Amino acid sequence: MGRIADWAATFGNANTRRVNIAGLYAFLDHLYGKQRATGHVTKKEREAYEILLDQYFGEGRDQIQDLMVFAASLHDSPPNTANNYMNALREFLAIQGREITDREWKRIRLKLPKGGTRTIERDMDHETLRKILHHLDLKGKAFVLFLATTGMRRGEAAQIQIDDVDLDTTPAEITIRGEYTKNGQARFSFLTEEARQALVEWLAVRDQYMLSAQNRNAGLVAKGRAKERPLDDMRLFPFTKQVVNEFWLNALKKARLLSYDKTTNRSQLHIHQLRKFFLSQTSLVISKEVPETLAGHSGYLTGAYRRYTKAQLAEEFLKAEAQLTIMAPKDYKEVQSEFRTRMADQSVIVERIVAKNLKLEEEIATLRAAADRTAALEDEVAGMRATLGGIVDLLEKIGEGQGLWDQLRQAGRI
Repeated sequence: MGRIADWAATFGNANTRRVNIAGLYAFLDHLYGKQRATGHVTKKEREAYEILLDQYFGEGRDQIQDLMVFAASLHDSPPNTANNYMNALREFLAIQGREITDREWKRIRLKLPKGGTRTIERDMDHETLRKILHHLDLKGKAFVLFLATTGMRRGEAAQIQIDDVDLDTTPAEITIRGEYTKNGQARFSFLTEEARQALVEWLAVRDQYMLSAQNRNAGLVAKGRAKERPLDDMRLFPFTKQVVNEFWLNALKKARLLSYDKTTNRSQLHIHQLRKFFLSQTSLVISKEVPETLAGHSGYLTGAYRRYTKAQLAEEFLKAEAQLTIMAPKDYKEVQSEFRTRMADQSVIVERIVAKNLKLEEEIATLRAAADRTAALEDEVAGMRATLGGIVDLLEKIGEGQGLWDQLRQAGRI
């Protein structure tokens, strides 16, 4: 291994590793001429970069001046990309023993392009996505719907394993492990029924695709320009970023949607917009906090997971499912909205009936208790009457005896 390979091994996130290495390669290309024939760097080309890097550190160059000139050469690059490249170089040089001071860094950054994202994007709406999906095969359709309905980053989706997916729940659930994510935090997301069906269709042909891809790749492997594709790859989508770029670009061409920004020369419809589509569409009908959490924005994760259970997040997702359903008829959302409204109205009616029944049951219980008390009082009264009857009889007998006594006295018999 060399310095670049050793440094790359310290990054757990594949996308971070790719961007940082790209920055280092771009720096060396600027100094010594381009070493890469294509976007895919071969083993031989990687070895060439390692040799150039050792040469660079052996030449005793003014590294601050080199960084300033390189930063100026990025004037036509997207500002975010230029910043990522320079941050990677600063970290790499620090590891090699050359700490860049804040004052030196300020001088370098003055040469970088100003502003944020420059590419003027076209809207990624339902109609646009429908046109794109019509020109995708099973793997492309499954991947695009997967991103559009989970809010996942492309790099995260590329690492999802088959056993991270549960298609038997409603909605289907995806576990996104911490080792896949940009911030290292595990989370979960969900699929619409449309995306679930597309995934089922893709899984039915996935093994066949892998075998075919291995056969097609054999020639490049033999020439050392590619790695052998193992058949035991358990990723849900076992293909490279290049494959994704190819089927996306081809679909845009066939749908007559391919256009480039005049300033950055980048496509105005790119696959990262699927994440924006997820966030914007779901935020129309549910609290913004839920989609931001499902998409993995770290500012929302901790707080939202404390407030919501998984069942509650799933319930909220289902409320937004119509907004994320792409291939359904245009009136699907209206029909589903009307259905949900009617169900909500029926729920209110049922709740009122239940409340009324509970009140009636309470009243019946009160009446029964009163009736029981009345019966008890009637028994007491009957008992009292029986007792009083005996007393009356006794008094009558006493009265009769007293009268007889008086008669005997008057007769002089006593």
